Amino acid sequence: MRIKTQITLFLLYFITTANECKKTGPPKTDNGLPFPTQTGANIFACRVNGKNWIAETSIFHIRGGVSDDTLAVSADISDNGFELISLIVKGNAIQGGMYSFSDTIKALAEFRTNKLCGIQTGAVYRYFSTTGEIGITKLDITNKILSGTFSFIAPRINCSDSLKITDGRFDIKYY
Repeated sequence: MRIKTQITLFLLYFITTANECKKTGPPKTDNGLPFPTQTGANIFACRVNGKNWIAETSIFHIRGGVSDDTLAVSADISDNGFELISLIVKGNAIQGGMYSFSDTIKALAEFRTNKLCGIQTGAVYRYFSTTGEIGITKLDITNKILSGTFSFIAPRINCSDSLKITDGRFDIKYY
């Protein structure tokens, strides 16, 4: 009887502590996106036409950095196809700076996908921003942390609507 009690207590302890170790990922906002951070948390997320778009938190899927006076950030996901978002600011971006995607000489946003109007194909389609902006909330060249926010609209040729990217945020530690 004593052995059964010990086994039961051990199992209860194991189950209780195993549940406490669940990985829940970074905290999410009310709309399900990760909170904007400025710590190099390797986050890239936004809403595309109202649906959450969250890149995998891996350096292979989130890239960025500053070189030759150009700041670049991109991320891709491969859930049910391929999608990539690239953001570029040309010429000496500064922390606290806001850059309009309407000024394509200074800033550019691109959405690539293998879907035409939502239907997966074998080709890759590129849609460029016509309006929107990117804000640099942290540009720490010493610790190589790049954070910011973004939103843009990219018309889709041959589709009845445009891509509306909203609530964008990124926070990466680049190399």
